[in-house]
Amino acid sequence: MTMPIPEPFDPDDPVPDLDTTDNASPAEDVMVPIVWRELNEQDYSYYMLKLNAWVRDLVEVWGIPATTIPPWWHRHELLIELLTGLWCHWLQAHDEEQNLSAKFLWQRDLEEWKGRMREAVATLGCRLDWCRSPRPVLWPGDQPKEDPNPPVNLGDREEDLVACLLAEENRRRVQREEQMDIAMRGQPSTIPDPEEWTNE
Repeated sequence: MTMPIPEPFDPDDPVPDLDTTDNASPAEDVMVPIVWRELNEQDYSYYMLKLNAWVRDLVEVWGIPATTIPPWWHRHELLIELLTGLWCHWLQAHDEEQNLSAKFLWQRDLEEWKGRMREAVATLGCRLDWCRSPRPVLWPGDQPKEDPNPPVNLGDREEDLVACLLAEENRRRVQREEQMDIAMRGQPSTIPDPEEWTNE
């Protein structure tokens, strides 16, 4: 077999990029404050799917039981927030600009986080084989809200996740369209001006 003769080196040629991976930092598209309630429907699903993939890896690598991370965590806003905090902490700890001890510090914080998560899971009553609707805290005058997506089929975790995402996308889309409609019609906000509040 005849080997091809390499072309002579020219110092004026541009240096080829030998990195076949994405040059962007893996944390660049998520290292922003993730405020779930303020995301539109597309961004919500995008970040939820990324969080879901990370959580699956976390459970597999660290052997975390369902008493700490139940499979139905995506149905509970509290668990989503706790997992998001750990996820963003992990991304920051693995950033290339961090010092070499950042990963160890994350592992130490993981143990503290597990305690908070177990307490939250016990309060919510979310288990491996079933999940109940969240119980909202009602203040005097609040009206209970019906769960728009109550647990129906808990036999397939991924199927349930997709169903929840579609339902939440639709809810956020409707809410956004209603807000746009109000803005177009020039209607005032339903939240009263604090200056108009009167002390009882």
